[in-house]
Amino acid sequence: SIKTGRLIKFSSYIFTILIIFILGLWTEKYDLIEKPKVLIQEISQKIYEKISSEIIEAEKITIDIKFENFKKILKARETGLQNIRLRDEDSEWVSGKLEFNNEKNKIKIRLKGTHADHWEHSYKWSFKIKLSDGKKLFNLTRFSIQPPKTILFLYEWLFMKALEEEGLISHRIKFVKVVLNGTYLGI
Repeated sequence: SIKTGRLIKFSSYIFTILIIFILGLWTEKYDLIEKPKVLIQEISQKIYEKISSEIIEAEKITIDIKFENFKKILKARETGLQNIRLRDEDSEWVSGKLEFNNEKNKIKIRLKGTHADHWEHSYKWSFKIKLSDGKKLFNLTRFSIQPPKTILFLYEWLFMKALEEEGLISHRIKFVKVVLNGTYLGI
């Protein structure tokens, strides 16, 4: 009976270790730790976008890029995803149209950002934009648009306001709603 008790205890230890080992293998194989984390991030991002788009009163920019040109942007993004970095020569300027306050402008546009935080999201990417024909938007002929995440949401905006208040060099940051080829991208 003592031997049977030890055998049962030993068997339960082995069984527990085997179960933990198998669960560890499954976790690694099917990435069971990262998937819930990504899901939670996506849900919180959607909630943030919904709340911010309702609360923040921002002007809207609409960008239209023909399919052939948009494929070039997609190709540059794929290159960046494969190489983990995007060099300037990997992303070419393409033609498009930008509408702001019912005024339409011809533009040149390309993917922006060396690091993946600018273009790893499934649809929120950073772009560099040049207006054609000497026109200006926000008193600029060239500017960038990027998701708030890449500038740490309000933190960089707040820092730039502090720099501006002190009379130091600062970036002008403006939050706008963006529609790209009919898809609303949020702020």
